[in-house]
Amino acid sequence: MNEKMKIVIGAVVTGTVVLGAVVAMGIGDMGSSELLMVFGAVALSLGSLYFVKDKLGDMKKGLPTEDELSKQIMNRAGALSYYFTIWLAIAIMWIDTLYFKDVLGTHLTTMEIVGAIVLVSGGFFIGTAIFLKKLGRV
Repeated sequence: MNEKMKIVIGAVVTGTVVLGAVVAMGIGDMGSSELLMVFGAVALSLGSLYFVKDKLGDMKKGLPTEDELSKQIMNRAGALSYYFTIWLAIAIMWIDTLYFKDVLGTHLTTMEIVGAIVLVSGGFFIGTAIFLKKLGRV
C-alpha cells in the first residue's frame, strides 16, 4: 500500500471514531462506564493522529514514512504493550475479585473488563511508541 493511502486511511479511521463518539453521546442514555469508554476511544484515536501527522510531515519533506528505526520502535512498543496487557488482565481479575466482589458485592461486567483492557493497553502502546520516538532509539 502506498504511503499516501496509509495516511488517508489513518485520518479516516480517526474521523470515524470521533464522529461515532459524537453520535453515541447524542443518543444519550449512557451509563458512566459507557461514557468513559467512548472518551477513551476518542483519546486513543486522537493519540494516533500524532503518527498520522508525523508521517504526513515526513512525506511532505520527501523522506520515507517508514524506516528501520521507526519499525523497530513500533515493534518494541508492541512487545512492551503485549507484556503490559497480560499483567493488566491479571490485575483487573484480582481487583474484580478482591475489591468489587468482596467490598462492593458485585462484579465488573464483561464489557467493562474488556473495555478497560483494550483502552488501557492501547493507551500504553501509543504512549510507549511516542516516548520511544522522542527518545530516538530502541
